Amino acid sequence: MHYEERSRNYNMNRLKEAVKWMEDMSMEPLLLLGHEDEVDDFEDAFVGVAKDSIAVYERDKVIEVFMNRDGMSYEEAIEWFDFNVQGAYVGEQTPLYIQTDFTD
Repeated sequence: MHYEERSRNYNMNRLKEAVKWMEDMSMEPLLLLGHEDEVDDFEDAFVGVAKDSIAVYERDKVIEVFMNRDGMSYEEAIEWFDFNVQGAYVGEQTPLYIQTDFTD
Protein backbone atom coordinates (compact mmCIF):
# COMPACT_ATOMS: atom_id res chain seq x y z
CA MET A 1 0.00 0.00 0.00
CA HIS A 2 1.40 3.39 -1.02
CA TYR A 3 1.81 6.26 1.45
CA GLU A 4 -1.00 8.30 -0.14
CA GLU A 5 -3.39 5.36 0.07
CA ARG A 6 -2.45 4.68 3.72
CA SER A 7 -2.89 8.37 4.51
CA ARG A 8 -6.33 8.43 2.87
CA ASN A 9 -7.40 5.30 4.76
CA TYR A 10 -6.20 6.84 8.02
CA ASN A 11 -8.15 10.05 7.41
CA MET A 12 -11.25 8.17 6.29
CA ASN A 13 -11.10 6.02 9.42
CA ARG A 14 -10.52 9.10 11.61
CA LEU A 15 -13.69 10.76 10.31
CA LYS A 16 -15.80 7.63 10.69
CA GLU A 17 -14.34 6.92 14.15
CA ALA A 18 -15.05 10.50 15.28
CA VAL A 19 -18.67 10.24 14.15
CA LYS A 20 -19.10 6.87 15.89
CA TRP A 21 -17.38 8.07 19.07
CA MET A 22 -19.69 11.08 19.26
CA GLU A 23 -22.73 8.86 18.76
CA ASP A 24 -21.49 6.50 21.50
CA MET A 25 -20.97 9.46 23.85
CA SER A 26 -24.48 10.80 23.06
CA MET A 27 -22.92 14.02 21.82
CA GLU A 28 -24.46 16.39 19.33
CA PRO A 29 -23.68 15.04 15.83
CA LEU A 30 -21.01 16.82 13.81
CA LEU A 31 -21.97 19.27 11.13
CA LEU A 32 -19.74 17.94 8.36
CA LEU A 33 -18.49 19.86 5.35
CA GLY A 34 -20.39 19.28 2.12
CA HIS A 35 -23.79 17.93 1.24
CA GLU A 36 -24.57 14.37 2.29
CA ASP A 37 -23.21 12.95 -0.98
CA GLU A 38 -20.02 15.09 -0.72
CA VAL A 39 -18.89 14.34 2.85
CA ASP A 40 -16.45 11.64 1.70
CA ASP A 41 -14.75 14.16 -0.61
CA PHE A 42 -13.49 16.04 2.44
CA GLU A 43 -12.28 13.07 4.52
CA ASP A 44 -8.63 13.87 3.85
CA ALA A 45 -9.18 17.41 5.12
CA PHE A 46 -10.85 16.31 8.38
CA VAL A 47 -8.58 16.96 11.38
CA GLY A 48 -10.77 16.19 14.37
CA VAL A 49 -13.36 17.54 16.77
CA ALA A 50 -13.17 20.76 18.80
CA LYS A 51 -15.09 21.82 21.87
CA ASP A 52 -18.87 21.72 21.56
CA SER A 53 -18.88 19.06 18.83
CA ILE A 54 -17.39 21.23 16.10
CA ALA A 55 -15.72 19.55 13.13
CA VAL A 56 -12.24 20.82 12.29
CA TYR A 57 -10.80 20.76 8.77
CA GLU A 58 -7.43 21.64 7.27
CA ARG A 59 -7.93 24.69 5.04
CA ASP A 60 -5.43 23.80 2.31
CA LYS A 61 -6.80 20.28 1.91
CA VAL A 62 -10.33 21.65 1.50
CA ILE A 63 -9.03 23.98 -1.21
CA GLU A 64 -7.33 20.99 -2.91
CA VAL A 65 -10.70 19.21 -3.06
CA PHE A 66 -12.23 22.14 -4.95
CA MET A 67 -9.30 22.18 -7.36
CA ASN A 68 -9.22 18.42 -7.98
CA ARG A 69 -12.93 17.62 -7.84
CA ASP A 70 -14.37 20.77 -9.39
CA GLY A 71 -11.55 21.77 -11.72
CA MET A 72 -11.05 25.18 -10.11
CA SER A 73 -7.82 27.09 -10.38
CA TYR A 74 -5.97 27.79 -7.14
CA GLU A 75 -7.26 31.37 -7.10
CA GLU A 76 -10.85 30.27 -7.81
CA ALA A 77 -10.70 27.64 -5.08
CA ILE A 78 -9.41 30.15 -2.51
CA GLU A 79 -12.10 32.65 -3.42
CA TRP A 80 -14.80 29.94 -3.25
CA PHE A 81 -13.47 28.71 0.10
CA ASP A 82 -13.17 32.18 1.63
CA PHE A 83 -16.65 33.31 0.64
CA ASN A 84 -18.79 30.14 0.51
CA VAL A 85 -17.14 27.87 3.07
CA GLN A 86 -15.16 29.72 5.71
CA GLY A 87 -17.40 32.78 5.40
CA ALA A 88 -20.62 30.80 5.83
CA TYR A 89 -22.21 30.71 9.27
CA VAL A 90 -24.45 27.66 9.53
CA GLY A 91 -25.18 27.77 13.23
CA GLU A 92 -23.35 27.08 16.45
CA GLN A 93 -21.69 24.01 14.95
CA THR A 94 -20.19 25.78 11.96
CA PRO A 95 -16.98 23.86 11.20
CA LEU A 96 -13.58 25.37 11.94
CA TYR A 97 -10.79 25.58 9.38
CA ILE A 98 -7.15 25.61 10.41
CA GLN A 99 -4.01 26.56 8.56
CA THR A 100 -1.17 24.04 8.95
CA ASP A 101 1.20 25.00 6.13
CA PHE A 102 2.86 28.39 6.48
CA THR A 103 5.09 28.23 3.41
CA ASP A 104 4.27 29.99 0.15
